[in-house]
Amino acid sequence: MFLTTRSLGAILTVSILVACDPKPTAVEVEPAAQAKALAPAKIVFAQEQLALKTGESKKPEFQIVDEANAPVAGEVVWQSSDEKIARVSADGAIVASSPGAATMTARAGQLSASLAVTVTPGELTALEPENPESTIKKGETRIFSCIGVDKAGNRFPIALLWDTADRKVI
Repeated sequence: MFLTTRSLGAILTVSILVACDPKPTAVEVEPAAQAKALAPAKIVFAQEQLALKTGESKKPEFQIVDEANAPVAGEVVWQSSDEKIARVSADGAIVASSPGAATMTARAGQLSASLAVTVTPGELTALEPENPESTIKKGETRIFSCIGVDKAGNRFPIALLWDTADRKVI
């Protein structure tokens, strides 16, 4: 006679008793102790930092994991260190609003993890002169400068190289 015990998942333990006489084989199925799920241990981001341009948005990749680094279910609540630079939308995407740096913090119960977000100006769509006067008198010197404007309407300093088609003017 021998006894075989197998664990089927973490749900059932099957014990099979086989006798050496012609009687039917007895099969006993008993519930096993329910496997204890490990508690969430940390929030892990797929990237250490996120770089966006103004007007862009991206859902950060992250997981809540247990002590064995196995994913566990859970929801996070987001907080931005500066919502003028970056905020989190209702669907969980980080939305870049204006150039700068912000820290996005994800919280799940007592757990928290942070993601550094750097926002740079978006695509340049316009130049605005800082001093719109375009006429100067002969012999006069004036500094001309412009501000860049991206498609989100953010204004930022920009370095320009000025030139003219008429070298007699400069």
